[in-house]
Amino acid sequence: MITIDNNLFLLSGKSTSLLLHVTAQKKVVTEYFGSKILNLSEAAALSRKYAFAQGSAVNYDSKDPSCSLDQLQADYGTAGRGDFAYPSLILSNKDGGVFDFVFDSYEVRKPQSIVGLPTPHGASDELVIRCVEPVMKATLLLHYFVYGDNDVFGRYLEVVNDNDIPLILNRVESFQLVLPNRGYSLVTLYGSWANENNREEVRIGHGRLVNESICGVSGARHNPFFLIKEKGANHQMVFAMASTSSIAEITRNRWNSIASIHFISKAAFRPFISANPS
Repeated sequence: MITIDNNLFLLSGKSTSLLLHVTAQKKVVTEYFGSKILNLSEAAALSRKYAFAQGSAVNYDSKDPSCSLDQLQADYGTAGRGDFAYPSLILSNKDGGVFDFVFDSYEVRKPQSIVGLPTPHGASDELVIRCVEPVMKATLLLHYFVYGDNDVFGRYLEVVNDNDIPLILNRVESFQLVLPNRGYSLVTLYGSWANENNREEVRIGHGRLVNESICGVSGARHNPFFLIKEKGANHQMVFAMASTSSIAEITRNRWNSIASIHFISKAAFRPFISANPS
């Protein structure tokens, strides 16, 4: 189920909720992911609030001294506007490489197929948030899938080139999710013939952990599946599942937040799109 109230989007599964917030600066932020929120009246208490930008943070909005992209940690990250974290989205064209996407509109619909590509299936609802870059003439479509009878949410991202010049995709993530750190660790699987699915668990410290596969297929030696596990968790886990030829990056920053990014390996990725298509 998807519930919307002004700048808040509440996506609810069987017993889990994902809360999205469009800030005053028109940035899309995940404010909460966890046990189910019964209604949006609880949402205000879950929104992060800052009185001022902390330390050496770069101010994003001259009208709001508290706003820094480094603290905001949106559902997508771009370079050149003050976000210290490694960007999840790096685009460029002959006019430059600084892109600043802001919220424009949204649509709630029944899930639709991705023409010519594998499509998430079985979801009950889909939320599409449209963000635009008017100067560089590009559009970002954030797709969120809700599986109402389960505790599963799906995500993918679509880039549209609205310009009449090619757009170079140096890096495009399938999703970025930022969560408060709860003693998380990264769980991956490795093995060999007749010795599959050995579990390896590494505590997520400050910096960046990378789990990458570029061989094109999943097998005994390396499984691109990964899982983010809360300390002391049993079956209550936050997780993401990767596909073949993919990269998963987990970053812990100075605000003690965990950012999970997943995208197609550049070894199997077309690096540009021509004028206008997505």
